[in-house]
Amino acid sequence: MMNARKVGVAIVWTIIAIVVVFITLMLVLDVGTVGSKKVEYTDFEQMLITKAKQIYLEKKDQGTDFSLGPCLSNDLQPDWVFDIVHDPRQEIDNLPQYQCSAFNDGKAKHFVEFDPKGNLIRLE
Repeated sequence: MMNARKVGVAIVWTIIAIVVVFITLMLVLDVGTVGSKKVEYTDFEQMLITKAKQIYLEKKDQGTDFSLGPCLSNDLQPDWVFDIVHDPRQEIDNLPQYQCSAFNDGKAKHFVEFDPKGNLIRLE
């Protein structure tokens, strides 16, 4: 049976490992940067951006064509969608077939937009 000191040490090392993994993911996913400008986001917004980046990377691995600006999620979170748009915005981005239906139908009021390269454009 482990004594209390060994349990405490194991817990501390587990917490350190979790923090290191979290920081590494934040750096790899480049969360919090819009262009060259650093932006402060709430914890909820950070979660939305991270989740959107994960979806983007999954779709990229599946070979999704981002050039037309597809909707990647109608339910990123309740009342939130995730869409790909061009920067600068192009006419194709305004066509309903390339927008998230939940947003167009009024089921969602907020959106996260990335460009086709996976960079955050707007969170609103």
